[in-house]
Amino acid sequence: MKPKPKPKTIRETRPPFWRIRVWLSVEFVFKNHQTQNLQILTKFAFLKNHKMALPTINPTQTKAWQELQNHYQSMQNNSIKEMFQDDTTRADKFHIQWNDFLVDYSKNNINQTTLNLLLKLAEEVHLKEAIAQQFSGESINQTENRAVLHTALRASENDTVLVDNKNIIPNVYQVKKEIEIFTNQILSGERK
Repeated sequence: MKPKPKPKTIRETRPPFWRIRVWLSVEFVFKNHQTQNLQILTKFAFLKNHKMALPTINPTQTKAWQELQNHYQSMQNNSIKEMFQDDTTRADKFHIQWNDFLVDYSKNNINQTTLNLLLKLAEEVHLKEAIAQQFSGESINQTENRAVLHTALRASENDTVLVDNKNIIPNVYQVKKEIEIFTNQILSGERK
């Protein structure tokens, strides 16, 4: 009789791309702007020392939104096949690659004007500042008047995420360790 295989731990089963979602949103905003590393943005003193909510800008009321709507009208009948024929470097222009992970958006009905208008919309709604506020632990959750700590859950153990001038990463990793122990106990049958 074969021995029962040992159940895998969470670390062994976690997909290798679990950190990519946040990176993609940040990369898209900063890709065409020679902006410095996001970590530098989060160290600005005015973001660390002032509690402030995110700006409440309705994107549909911006100039960029109106321009995007007009642009959509001019693009809606375009043929993607023709766009590839007109621009042989299209696939190189409209993708993001990070290690072995590739997001190819060249097969969408977009062009450089589309991307420029989307970046203009991001600027008008102050998306870059909002991302910096989120990554720096600012109290941007207006309903609960507290920080949005998704980034802390994905930070490495030697990172620093300050909330009310206190690094919360040690607490996050303590809870993660407890969750891992509990989950492994369930998977091994030790706990039911």
